[in-house]
Amino acid sequence: MAFTRDYFRFKELASRYRIESIKFGVLSPQLIRSMSVVEITNDIPRDEVGSPVPGSVLDPRLGSPEPGSYCPVCGNDRDNCPGHFGHIDLA
Repeated sequence: MAFTRDYFRFKELASRYRIESIKFGVLSPQLIRSMSVVEITNDIPRDEVGSPVPGSVLDPRLGSPEPGSYCPVCGNDRDNCPGHFGHIDLA
């Protein structure tokens, strides 16, 4: 199984290094919008037939939500899509 092999390879590599520091920051609203692939405007994630609703938290542009489907942003399947940023305008 690939996951097990990758996990043990990561564990071996991680044991060789020590994290010295971590730095967190806040992105500007302009940068968040420029990185975003979709604005979340709909609070209903699925329609009557169970399909993801565009503009919701299940919008396919955020990453492929369904098994066997491909992400419209990067073209990868669900297992290989890293996911993509969306944003919600609060004001």
